[in-house]
Amino acid sequence: MIPARLVAGLLLAIAAGFMGPGPATVRAADEFDASGPEDAASLSAAARAATSADDYAEGLRLARRALAKAAHGTAQEATARLALGEALFRAGRLEEAGIAFRRCLHLAPETAAAYAGLGRYLLTVPDYQAAGHAFRRAYQLDPHDPRVLRRLAGLVTTRDEALRLYAHYLELPPVEEDVVVNNVRAWVAMLEAAAGRMLYRLEGEAAAGTVRLTRAKGVPWVDVAVAGQRARPFLLDSGASAVSLPDSVFRRLHLQPVAEFKVRGVSGTPRKSLFVLLPELAVGPFILHDVPAVVLPPRSDAPAILGLSLLAPLTPVLQGGRRLVLDRRGGAPRDCPRDPWWRMRPVGGLLRIDADLDGDLLHVIFDTGAARSVLSRAALQRLGLEESVGGSATRLIGFTGAAEQVGRVKRRGTLSFLGRSAGVRGMAVLDLKSTSRTAGSEIDGIIGNDFLGSDTYQVDYRRGRIRVQAP
Repeated sequence: MIPARLVAGLLLAIAAGFMGPGPATVRAADEFDASGPEDAASLSAAARAATSADDYAEGLRLARRALAKAAHGTAQEATARLALGEALFRAGRLEEAGIAFRRCLHLAPETAAAYAGLGRYLLTVPDYQAAGHAFRRAYQLDPHDPRVLRRLAGLVTTRDEALRLYAHYLELPPVEEDVVVNNVRAWVAMLEAAAGRMLYRLEGEAAAGTVRLTRAKGVPWVDVAVAGQRARPFLLDSGASAVSLPDSVFRRLHLQPVAEFKVRGVSGTPRKSLFVLLPELAVGPFILHDVPAVVLPPRSDAPAILGLSLLAPLTPVLQGGRRLVLDRRGGAPRDCPRDPWWRMRPVGGLLRIDADLDGDLLHVIFDTGAARSVLSRAALQRLGLEESVGGSATRLIGFTGAAEQVGRVKRRGTLSFLGRSAGVRGMAVLDLKSTSRTAGSEIDGIIGNDFLGSDTYQVDYRRGRIRVQAP
């Protein structure tokens, strides 16, 4: 069973995002470009600066040049492999990134940044125990890297150690964007409010249970009870790790806000929300105790959300958008599909699967909470595909507001994923840069319910896999 502290760490990852480039980082990349470095050390530094500034393609180019110039088996090769690993991870090429980090550590075993990179890769395998060991080693080598502190705090098993790590994080000069620092403060407040209680503690006598889903506006909804009171249906969202709560339920239960949280959705704009601790949240025969949740603003059009990863200690099976089967035994339910498993990666709290667009690899999010599938503008440009602009393009509404400037894929093409395929002509096109930054790895698109159809999906968070069966 996945430790409850791990789920908290995943929530932090999706809501807070990963490191953003600061002005100094961008200036460094400009200076390296201006000077045109040719030695391996300078090329490696330029590559890391470019990757931090979100130009991972340039980071890859410079890192490869650095590796070509570095003498074999030297410290310069180790530095070049570190820069290469960071650029590969940002490009979404996770397996190659993991290899690069390991080769760096083979050459230079005391490299804190390589342990941190390896830890990020291991979170996507997923191997949470090994990731925790990697981040702890990075922390021992460099106890003053806030990003390592933040990730390690989400993986430790005791509340006291998590609080100590988060407190140390807040004492250091900030190197991350404001939303990340703000949400670490919120997590500290949440852990203090929970006192000795374990967040997300699971209770339920049944070995398995089935919950009826309703389907409205093209997405699945599930009935839940909050603190023993039934709430309006929650959107069952595999593209979210968080729980959002209607303001009406928050007021009816007289819950006390713990802190203020910032949530960033498809619009890319962070929105402040109250952060509360739900005494219990029931889904079918199972009850989760002490669940952190954000409160929707009054009169909000955004739906209440139940992130599918909240059910990670169970084995959730979505059957045609009509039923949700939950099994706590760890095995497949009797009516589970027998089809082969596909690789799935939990990246920054999102579920990433690989897709193929006419022979080109894409990294896409499996998102039951999205009514419409979307391709990223950056991926479209990278593949040399045309985008239609103007016309009757409509806005897409997300958790934090509307995403503007929606384009369309102009030409025909076939997108294949999980053994399924769909045409992309007319598919919506958006700038998904904020989603990529939240994941810390490039995201090329979102697969929503218009492409998922009525298939059955079993999600195995513990082994990082998913399988699908047509009706």
